This record gives sequence, C-alpha cells and structure tokens, in this order.
Amino acid sequence: MTPTGEIRDSQGTPCDFRTPRTITPDAPPLDTCFCLAPNRRPLTEALTLTGKTGVTLTVATTEPGIQVCDDRPGCHGLAIEPQGWPDAPNHPNFPGIDLDPGQPYRQTTEWRFTGP
Repeated sequence: MTPTGEIRDSQGTPCDFRTPRTITPDAPPLDTCFCLAPNRRPLTEALTLTGKTGVTLTVATTEPGIQVCDDRPGCHGLAIEPQGWPDAPNHPNFPGIDLDPGQPYRQTTEWRFTGP
C-alpha cells in the first residue's frame, strides 16, 4: 500500500471517472489518490457526485490530490480527502509538502451541495 512513485493515467481504467457513471461499493474498490495537479493551485472543482435523489455534491480544492476511499470496514459511503500526494517526502517528482518552522499552511476545500 506504499506509493511507488509511479503516476498512472486513469484513462480507460476502472478508475476513470471523467464520464459520469454509477458508482457501486467495490466497483472498483477505491483507496486511491487522484493526482489532480503538479502543485497546489487556485480553488478548482475536482469532484462531483450526484445521489439517487438528485442531490449533487461538488468538491473544490486547492490541494494537488484527492484521496477517495470506500474500503474501510463498515463503510457505507465514500471518504473524500483533499490532500498532498501520499508519501511525497520520499518522491522528489511529487508536489512538495514540506513546511519550514513557523511557515503557515493553508488549504481551501469547499463542499457545495445543490439539489432538487
């Protein structure tokens, strides 16, 4: 489960969610960091989910990655965690996450709900 440093394109894989589709538990099983950008950036929409009732969640973040997980014991939904790329200190090709003492860290994540 430790990141290898390889960055894979999701196009054509079960983790390609660029075209809207129904997500069901474990199809595919998710514990994945989607690499959105090579660095932190201005607030950008990263993910949209629409429930059976028509309520829509859009997540916008300044973070370069978003971890999506559904494989936690007893989980009945998705964990959505905007973040840096996992194990970044050990992979120089990943966006940096180091902070100097006293250096502030700021991220912005917005959870926008709309519905019928």
